[in-house]
Amino acid sequence: MLAELGYAQTSFARVAERAGISKSVISYYFGGKDGLLEQVVRSVYADGADHVRPRIETADSAPEMLSALLRANLEYIRDHRKAIAAITEIAVNVRTADGTPRFARGPGGIEQMLRPLQEILRRGQRDGDFADFDTRTMAWAIRALVDSVPRRQLVDPEFDFDACIAELVALADRATRKTGP
Repeated sequence: MLAELGYAQTSFARVAERAGISKSVISYYFGGKDGLLEQVVRSVYADGADHVRPRIETADSAPEMLSALLRANLEYIRDHRKAIAAITEIAVNVRTADGTPRFARGPGGIEQMLRPLQEILRRGQRDGDFADFDTRTMAWAIRALVDSVPRRQLVDPEFDFDACIAELVALADRATRKTGP
C-alpha cells in the first residue's frame, strides 16, 4: 500500500481494509502505526541482508566482497521494487516529534548500512587492495549511489538496470582500487 499510494495516502484504516482485518488487530500486534512501519523496515532490511550476506561470505578478497555486496544489493532493489518503494516512503516521511527522520538510526538506519561496507573497505586497505581514502566517506558515497537507483529507475524511461549494476560496480572498483606500487 505504501508503494502504491505513498505515505500520505496510507492509513491504518486502508491497511486494515486491504488485509481484511480490523484496525484493532493491527494495533494489538504492532502497537500502532509506528510499530507497523518499524516492522516493515525491519522485515525488508532483514530480507535484503539474507539476500546479500551469502554472496559476500563466498568472496575471497575485499574487492570481490565489494563487488558482491553491490551486485547483490542492486539486484535486490531491482527484484523487490514494491518493498524498496515502501521503505523509501517511510524513510522520507516518518519523523520523530523533534523532526528527525525516524529511521535515521536503528533498523535500516545509515549506520547499519555503512558499517559492513566500511569494514570491507578497511579490509581492502589492510590487505593492500584498496587505495588510501577515508573509509567512512567512501562508504557513504557508494551507499548514496546505491540509494539513488530506485529514484532513477522511476524517472528514467530508458533505465537499464543490468547496465546500471555493471557501471556502478565498475565505478566502485575504480574509486577504491590501489594504483601504482
